[in-house]
Amino acid sequence: MGADVERVFASGGVSTGLGIVAGIAAIAYLWLTEAPTSTRRTVIKATPLLAFAAIAALSGAPVLLVVALVLSAVGDVALSRDGQRAFLVGLVAFAIAHLGYLAVFAPRVLQWQFAPIIVLAGAGFLAILKVIPKRDPLTWPARAYAVIICLMTAAAVSLPVGLRVAALGAVLFLLSDLILAIRMFHLKEGSPRSRLASYVLWVFYVGGQGLILFAFL
Repeated sequence: MGADVERVFASGGVSTGLGIVAGIAAIAYLWLTEAPTSTRRTVIKATPLLAFAAIAALSGAPVLLVVALVLSAVGDVALSRDGQRAFLVGLVAFAIAHLGYLAVFAPRVLQWQFAPIIVLAGAGFLAILKVIPKRDPLTWPARAYAVIICLMTAAAVSLPVGLRVAALGAVLFLLSDLILAIRMFHLKEGSPRSRLASYVLWVFYVGGQGLILFAFL
């Protein structure tokens, strides 16, 4: 019994340390959101989600949640690089991560709620993505991604009261992607609005992922 208690406290101490590392990295990345591509930028961007995944694993969170957090880190690495291929890899990684979240959330849903709101958000998301040229190879992957994240969010906002903090996290995640779509397809790169959008979407993204994790600790 005593050994079990010691392991719990040791795990808690490691998780706290990882949480501090995640917070420091998340804040540090705010100064790198518009910086040129570099290894340092990639490492710092991926650190918060890798730390979250480690915390989830140490805390005995659902395996699919751990997998989703790891895939999110993979997506962060890909999106920190330049080029269409890297963007597509990141999109696929995040799409699979959302399917993992959906698999965690859906069995816990007692009654689906707020679905119309999520459908409207999805319609807005798709409307933003309509500005992508029809022949662009990213058009349909981006639209499919929008559907998947909206399904994940619909499941999250329908979770029982005890897990509602995950709903807030999912909504913030959805908002971060909406802002990303606006920044990519409606704002001039390097403009003050683009920089502000980068800061806000990063805060929403990391905060949303952190809340989803917290709900299952």
